[in-house]
Amino acid sequence: MFARTAYSLLLYLLAPAAVGRLLLRSGSHAGYRRNIHERFGVCPPPLAPRPLWVHAVSVGEVIASEPLIRRLRQDHPQLPILVTTTTPTGAEQLVRSFGTAVAHCYAPYDLPDVIERFLRRLNPRGLVIMETELWPNWAAAMRRHALPVLLINGRLSEKSAHGYRRLGPLARQMFADLSAVGAQTAADAARFTALGARPVQITGNLKADFHLDESLRQNAADIQRRFQLPPRDQVIVAASTHPGEDASIIRAFAALHADNPQLRLLLVPRHPERAASLLRLLNERRLGALLRSAEQPLDNAHPVLVCDKLGELRALYGTAAIALIGGTLVEHGGHNPLEPAAWGLALLAGPSQRNFDTLFQHLEHRQALLRVAPQAAAIQAALQKLLDCPVQVAQMGQRAQQYLAAHRGATDASIRLLRDHIFHPTGASPHAKDQQTG
Repeated sequence: MFARTAYSLLLYLLAPAAVGRLLLRSGSHAGYRRNIHERFGVCPPPLAPRPLWVHAVSVGEVIASEPLIRRLRQDHPQLPILVTTTTPTGAEQLVRSFGTAVAHCYAPYDLPDVIERFLRRLNPRGLVIMETELWPNWAAAMRRHALPVLLINGRLSEKSAHGYRRLGPLARQMFADLSAVGAQTAADAARFTALGARPVQITGNLKADFHLDESLRQNAADIQRRFQLPPRDQVIVAASTHPGEDASIIRAFAALHADNPQLRLLLVPRHPERAASLLRLLNERRLGALLRSAEQPLDNAHPVLVCDKLGELRALYGTAAIALIGGTLVEHGGHNPLEPAAWGLALLAGPSQRNFDTLFQHLEHRQALLRVAPQAAAIQAALQKLLDCPVQVAQMGQRAQQYLAAHRGATDASIRLLRDHIFHPTGASPHAKDQQTG
């Protein structure tokens, strides 16, 4: 197809720049310069024949995949699983979650010869893509090899759908190459269907199956004790913040802390390498702060903990009563609020919610979430309202947990999709037909 040929030629031209970007990013995380050969399809030999290939872009997608992978390991203990990520932080999250029980490789670039090399070395039984990471040459190569490709926990904002529509036949063929899609919501399913994906099922959000196990509760208790945090109703967590959000959050907290010295803020940037710039912002506001890595307890003179360690956000939620969801105060689209909901936190979010628009709307409708303007004064007013009414905070947290409990089951639905299209297909797939007639 001409469109895919032109796309592939462009990617070949951009490949040197992609490697240069990895080397540039390695200045903030050395993992970007490691194993670059894997991105060109030279993956390690699989631990066992015919592994299931799961692709999870970064930390968020790896976390989303955890219930599914745990269930696969329970139901199919002999099944080898290889997870690809594009970021080293995603790889680190995978190790934290599964140790060496699940293999890892960096995802191959979407170049025809690269993906062919990858498939020859891996010889997978199928590909499970988490959420939204779709690549035309991946899908085409899997179709040529008559291998199923499932998109699981699929979400697609209207903005992203519009971007795909602009790609014309390249996107239409890519969606047609998918064996099946498990969408989070009816709106997501409608967008996937409109782009040509078949079949599309509504399977729910895997993150709703997040479970607060005893080890996570113990981690939260250890953090509370180590940093001498006050009771949860005096702790606010600003989760996964992006540049442009922190100044307003810090200004709002500074005003609140002036009237309530016992108040604490856990400031968790989406990218921990921004911790130094956050300390400068806090110093400008004359607000004492400590880095999480310093392992020093907070006090009234140092009420802010800047979290520069990956993988702790889920436990940090267990030390707080209120969560401000990052990525919503700037035009980023927001991050998933289900983990703080599982802990029973009252939720605050700004106006940018396109990544999880249905989820945010449902939580707001259930009065588990307050929508706030991105200005410091609005954030301060919303937080003050909650701090003055702990009963409302508790009720919001209970409603969030009730919503979560009512929407579990995505793991079961996704496993059924894998069973029907990978483990026990009920009939010849379109991929198999292509191979037989090609």
